[in-house]
Amino acid sequence: MTKQIKKKDLIYHYAIQGYYANEIKSFKDINCNKSYVSKILNQLINEGFIEPIIKTYKKQKKFVRYRKTSKIYPVKFTKSVSRAEPKTLTPVNLFASNSHIEKPRLNLISIKFSIVKYPKTKIEGNHFFLNKTPIVDYKHVFPECTINFRLIGNKWLVVFLPEHIVSADHFRNTRDYLYKMAYKYANWFMDYFNCVVKEPSIYQDYEIAVEEKDPYLSELAKKHGMLKIIDSKGDVISWYDFSKGYCEFETKDENLAEIKAFMPIIVKDLENRVYHIESEIASFSMALDSLESLIRDTVVKVDNIHKLFKQPEPKTFDGVGYE
Repeated sequence: MTKQIKKKDLIYHYAIQGYYANEIKSFKDINCNKSYVSKILNQLINEGFIEPIIKTYKKQKKFVRYRKTSKIYPVKFTKSVSRAEPKTLTPVNLFASNSHIEKPRLNLISIKFSIVKYPKTKIEGNHFFLNKTPIVDYKHVFPECTINFRLIGNKWLVVFLPEHIVSADHFRNTRDYLYKMAYKYANWFMDYFNCVVKEPSIYQDYEIAVEEKDPYLSELAKKHGMLKIIDSKGDVISWYDFSKGYCEFETKDENLAEIKAFMPIIVKDLENRVYHIESEIASFSMALDSLESLIRDTVVKVDNIHKLFKQPEPKTFDGVGYE
């Protein structure tokens, strides 16, 4: 990097990746106290570049993390600043640059495991009750990303995975990939807190986002912020979102997402097939015209041959030539 990035820019960069203020202050390229980080974050909020994602516990608001707004940040970041490189189904920085993401991404991913043996080690996390059920929230910073864990009573361990980019070819096997990745962090949790979990399943349907390249839909989404698509029952089945500075088609339905992701390929394939069929039809039409002409010529020739070998008609007696 030829130019040193300012701390404010770096704080913005890490904030939109989902890092907390406590995590940002500990990065080597930041290396400052939490009060300074909080001050910069408040400046970025006031300037309209980021907004806090808020969760409410017992009527007390708590800033959990931050996300990018539609306002474009004046500084662009290169890959050398990112802490994760885009790979198939690997945590990536999705909002650090203004470049559009062509591959589908998954967000709001949560995998639950049934608890066989409750943790024996005390968990220093956020303890509270939800509908009289004891809840424990715990987060851990791994080298590649931050993972949030949640214990729901003594029944479930929920692993909240960060947003991922996934190849459209893997839509039908996405859950297997997610289970495999969630098991990686669940195994760490079991070793660290001395517990046993098993049987992963989806805790809540994740969202699948695919970049929308249709200029008309993009302009409508930009104008209104979001466009919702409803079915005959009035339920929202998908929507177009422009909150990240470009238009995305989002849905919880894997079939819809697969159709959307593969639509350009399907359309191109259909165009090629239609062109091929049209060419075949044109060739067949020309062959049919030639065949019709050949049949007409053959009929004429057959008629001529028939006339050539036709027996002369017998003459009728008219009394001439007899005495």
